[in-house]
Amino acid sequence: MKMKTVRLGSAALAAFCACAAAFIYDQGNRIESTQIHVQSAAFPAAFSDFRLAHVSDLHGKRFGKKRDRLAEALRVAAPDIIVLTGDIVDEYTENLESTRALLTQAAELAPIYYVHGNHDRRSPCFADFEALLDELGAVNLERKRVTLTQGDASVTLGGAVYGDTRPVTAEGAPDILLTHSPDGWESRARQGGKLILCGHKHGGQIALPGGRALAAPDENGVGFFPAYASGLFKRDGTAVYVSRGLGTSVLPLRLFARPELAVITLG
Repeated sequence: MKMKTVRLGSAALAAFCACAAAFIYDQGNRIESTQIHVQSAAFPAAFSDFRLAHVSDLHGKRFGKKRDRLAEALRVAAPDIIVLTGDIVDEYTENLESTRALLTQAAELAPIYYVHGNHDRRSPCFADFEALLDELGAVNLERKRVTLTQGDASVTLGGAVYGDTRPVTAEGAPDILLTHSPDGWESRARQGGKLILCGHKHGGQIALPGGRALAAPDENGVGFFPAYASGLFKRDGTAVYVSRGLGTSVLPLRLFARPELAVITLG
């Protein structure tokens, strides 16, 4: 009878470990396409239903051999433009094979606009990464702005350099701002603009059930229970969306902070 108890306990433990491993794998590898509607009377009516696919903090992670699961999520999103808000590669990215496959497919879907994050420039592939983006016609928006048009209406799109809190351009704040980190977004909101898209916080990577981040990087190193780790926030007429991003940094683990492709639809 005692032997049966031991065997039953070992089987239960093995089953628990298998379920826990499957849960943790799912948490870090199943992409959630989050649908966000940003309604603002300040956007021209012609841009109603204009869709942006927001890719952030990939950190060289693969979703399938050639990132085909992420490419498929982008295809399903059917975006008007694709925006990258940094850390697509990092210091551990040794080659661009899967990144090239992903971005080539992305560029066939929609124009790409981007800013870099704090990890991109650490990559040994950084020069080749920039050359790839240029080859695909992607537009670097760091301290620049472009005008998007729909009929006679227009919206400006611009980007900030990571760590630089100065006004983005001499012309003033763009309608939509790409910036890697949400740190200081309140001051960006006071500069004007309607929408800020960023990432950097990874949703904490490890969060409480319901998504409350335990810790995330900030300007001082690491902040505990950060206020703006993920989600939609509004202030002074400006909305900011903080993506949980897709990859990981420091710990190769996500828990209650699933990888995210944010799909932003203007109202």
